[in-house]
Amino acid sequence: MLALILPVGCSPPSSPDPELLDQVQVAFKGHAELDRRAGGGWAPFYPLSQRPVAICLDAPALRDTSGWKLSLALGQYPAAEAPLHAPSQRLGNTLCFEYSMPDDGGEGWQQLCPLLVDDFDGRRAAIPCLDFRFSSRDPGYYAQLDGFNRLMKQSNDLTTADLLARLESMERDAEEAGFPFLSLRCRLTAAYFARRSGEIPIDRMVSELRSARPDWLGRNHSEKWSAVYAYELAALLAEEGHGLQEAWNELRHAEEMYRRIGDPDALSVSMLQADILARVGAPEEGIVRLERALELCEGAPCRRSLVTGASSTLTWLTLQDPLSTRPRLERVASIQREAIDSLESQGTPIELGNAAINLAFVNVRLGGDPRPALLQAEAALNATGGEAGRSLRLQSWAVGVRAQHGLQRGEAERSAEICRDLSRSTDSPQIGAWARSCLARAERARGDIVAARDAIEAARVLHRFGVDEGPREDSLLGPSARSQDSFLAALLALDDSAPDQAWTILEEIDRSAGSELCLPTSSEERSAWNTLLLDIAALEGPASREVRRARSEVRRNLMQEARELLRSQEHCAGGDRETAVPLVDFRAFAAEGEIVLLRRHPDGTVAVDRRAEMEIESLGELLQRVNAPSTGHEAWLEAATSLAEVLAPTAHDLDAETSFAAHGLLQRVPWSALPIPSLDPPYLGLQTSVVHYPTGAPANHPRKIAPRGRPLFVVDPTENLPGSKGLAASYRRLFPESAILQGEEATSASLIRELPRASSLHIDAHGTFEPAFPELSAVILADGAIPAAAWAGEMPPMLLANLSTCGGGRWPVTADSGRFGLAGTLARRGAQWVIASRADLPNRLAVEFNGELYRGLRNGMTVPQAYRGALTGVSRSYSPQHWAALMLLRNPSEKNIGQSAFVRTLDSREPPSESGGRASRVLPEGDVR
Repeated sequence: MLALILPVGCSPPSSPDPELLDQVQVAFKGHAELDRRAGGGWAPFYPLSQRPVAICLDAPALRDTSGWKLSLALGQYPAAEAPLHAPSQRLGNTLCFEYSMPDDGGEGWQQLCPLLVDDFDGRRAAIPCLDFRFSSRDPGYYAQLDGFNRLMKQSNDLTTADLLARLESMERDAEEAGFPFLSLRCRLTAAYFARRSGEIPIDRMVSELRSARPDWLGRNHSEKWSAVYAYELAALLAEEGHGLQEAWNELRHAEEMYRRIGDPDALSVSMLQADILARVGAPEEGIVRLERALELCEGAPCRRSLVTGASSTLTWLTLQDPLSTRPRLERVASIQREAIDSLESQGTPIELGNAAINLAFVNVRLGGDPRPALLQAEAALNATGGEAGRSLRLQSWAVGVRAQHGLQRGEAERSAEICRDLSRSTDSPQIGAWARSCLARAERARGDIVAARDAIEAARVLHRFGVDEGPREDSLLGPSARSQDSFLAALLALDDSAPDQAWTILEEIDRSAGSELCLPTSSEERSAWNTLLLDIAALEGPASREVRRARSEVRRNLMQEARELLRSQEHCAGGDRETAVPLVDFRAFAAEGEIVLLRRHPDGTVAVDRRAEMEIESLGELLQRVNAPSTGHEAWLEAATSLAEVLAPTAHDLDAETSFAAHGLLQRVPWSALPIPSLDPPYLGLQTSVVHYPTGAPANHPRKIAPRGRPLFVVDPTENLPGSKGLAASYRRLFPESAILQGEEATSASLIRELPRASSLHIDAHGTFEPAFPELSAVILADGAIPAAAWAGEMPPMLLANLSTCGGGRWPVTADSGRFGLAGTLARRGAQWVIASRADLPNRLAVEFNGELYRGLRNGMTVPQAYRGALTGVSRSYSPQHWAALMLLRNPSEKNIGQSAFVRTLDSREPPSESGGRASRVLPEGDVR
C-alpha cells in the first residue's frame, strides 16, 4: 500500500494509471523536525531550511523506474505541462526529488502535490498532496540546536557524568519545546558517549533506550531518526557480543528505513552488519556486504568519514579472513596506501602508524616485503608522545608482522624467538594468541612437534577464554585466527601420529557451534577467572618433553574448571552447554597448504584416508569454478576431478549411507558430485547417499513421530513460482491423505495450524537467507516472509522436510562442519531428514527431482534411498554441476527419531474434528499460477 499522509480537503484528480504507484512508499527527506498538527498527528517541519524540500519514492526492486520524473507544486495539483524533474538522487530503486521553496514566501503550513510521470511510456499518476511546515529560520529551534552544537564542541573537556547530565537536560528542553527529533538526538548522543566511556552497564543503557522509544518513531516521515535509533540500539546490543541476534534485527530495520529515503548513511549499518558477520564466523559474507555498500557510494554522496571508516572495516575483515583471495588482498593494500597518503598530511601519528602496520600485514599475506611499511610505522609510533599505551600495542603487532615475514623467508629459529618473547611480554589476549600461533608454526618448521602442539594449545586457550577490547575504529585491524589455529592443532596431532586427537579437535569445534561465550560479571568471579587464566598461562614455561606432556592433564582440568565457571553465569543459561556430536564417517579440513580427509571405522578407530598438498588459494580457485553457474561443463568436470583426487574416499566399500563433516572452505565441496571414474555411475552421490549433519544443539523433542501424522505440502504461496502449475495435483495423486496449502491459503497462520499434525513437510516457495543467524532465514508465504524462528518451534518430530526453495540449505563458510541455513534449523528442530539446495536450481530439474523422490517414497523406499534414486534420475538429463546442489541432512541427535520408511508414517484416516466427526478439508483445484 502507498504510505502517505492524506491532507483534508485535497482530492487528487482521476489518474490514468493508478497502478504506477502500486507498492511505492513515499516519504519526505531532509526535514530537521516534526511538528504536531492542531488536529493531531505529526508532519515534517523544515525549521532552518537553506536546503530544498525533498520527497523520495521507494519502488519495488523489479519495477523499472529508469524513466520516472516528478512534477511538484504547492497547494494544487500541477498541470500536465508543468516542468518535470529528474531525480536528484538515486540509490538502488529509491528516487529522491527536490523542490526549491519560493524566495517570496512559503512560510508556515504547506501542501506539496506531486505528479509522477513515466517518461518511457507517458503513464501518469497523481500522488495525494503531502502536508509539511516550512520556516526559513525558526528562532526557538535555532537556539536549541546552537546550544547542542556548542556542547558537542566542549565534549572532550567534560567528564562523562557532566556531559550526560547536560544532554539529559537538553533532551527535556527539546521535548517541551516540541522538537522531538532534537530530543531523540540528545538521547542517542548520550547513549553513544556512555557506550564509548564504558562507565555504564550495557544492559542498563539498552533498557533505558528501549523505555524511551517515542511513539512516532517509524511513522510520520521519521525514517531518518528511526534508522539512527535502531542503529544505536543495535550498537549497544552488539557491545561485547551481547544480543547479536537482536542487534541484527534492529539493523535490518535501520537498513529498511535508510533505503526508503535513499540515505547513503546506510553505509554505517553495513559496517556494523559486516562486523557482526565476522564475529559469528562468516567474515566473507561481511566482506561482500561491505563491498556492495561501498559500490553504492560511487553513485551517491556518502559522507567521507563513513567511506573512510567502511574502508578500514573492509581491511580488517579481509585480514581477519584466512581465506581472502589475492585480488581482495590487493584491493585492501590499495586502500591502505591511499589512507597513508592522506594521513601523512592530515592524520595523527597513531593513525598513520596503524595504517602502515595494516599495509605491512597485507604485504605479508601477499608474499611481499613488509619492511618499508614497518619502518614507516615505527617512525610514526615513536612520535606518538602521550599515547604510549596504544603505541605499545601497535608496536607489538609490528613485531608479530616481522616474525611472520621471517617464517615466509625460512627463518624459523629467529621467528620462534621473536614470537616467544612477544607471547611473554604482551598483556593483550588477542596479540598473545597470535604470538603463540606464530610460535607453533615456527616450532613446526624447526621440527619440534611437541613444542608446536604446546604453543597452539596455549593459543586456543586464549581464543576461547581470553578477554580483549575487540575491534575499535582506532585499533589495529589484525587477523582473527581462531578457526585456523584449531585446524593447525589438528594437523599437528597428525604430525604426532595421533589421528584420533585430530578427530577430537574437529569434534570440539562442532560441539561449541552456536554457543556464545559469556564472561563472569561479579568481582569475585572475575578474580577467580583471572587466576585461572594465569594458571593456564603458567603451564607454557620452558620444560622437557616429558614435563610438557605431563602438563597436558593439568591444562585439561583447569579448562574444565573454566567451563564450569562460565556455565554458572545466569545470563548463560543453556548457552554454553556441550552438545552431542553425531558419529560421522569422514571429517575433512584444510590447513597450512594441506588437505586432510579422516575416516572413522566402525570399530571407532580413526585413520588418515587422504592427505595431500594444496594451497588454500588453489583450493579456493577450484571451488569457485565448481560452484559458479557460468562454468562450462568441461571446465567444471576438470575442477571437480581435481577435488576428487584429493578428497574422494579411497575405500570403495561404501555403505548405503556415508556421512561427511566438512570444515571451513571444504564446506563448498559438491560431495555428491565428486567424479570417481572407477565407479559406475561415476559420481560419489550415485553410489552412496551422502549425508550431512547440521552443527548445533538439536531441539529436545520426543523421539517418536506422531502415528497419525500426514504429509503437508505448501505450494506456491505467492502464485508466481515458475513451473508450479500442476504441482499440487501431482502431490495429491501420490498422497491423497495429505494436507495441501496452496496460493493464498499458504499463510503463516495456516502453516502453524497444520504443522503439529504433519509427518512430513514439503515447501515449494521462494526464500530468503540470513548469513549471520540461520533462524532468521525465511520462506515467503502468502502473507510475507516468515522466519524459521517464527514457525519451526511448532514442528513435531517428523520424518522429512523437503525445502524446494532456491538456497534453502545455503550457509556461510564456518569453522564447524556446517549450519546449513534454514534446512539446518529444521533438522535441529525435529525433522529426521531434510532435503535442501545450497544454490539456485533450474526449475525443471527441481520438479523432476521431487517427482522421482516422492514416487520412491510412495513405493516404500527410505528417505536416503529415495534421495539417491532421485539424484540418479535427474543425472540422466542434467549436468552434475546442477544437481550437486541438492543435499541430504540428518537430525544431529545421537538417535533416530522415527521410522525410516515414508509410507509407514502415513495414515489415511483423518483425525476427528472438534465436533466428533471426520475433519474435512477443501483443497484448491486447477492451475496454481
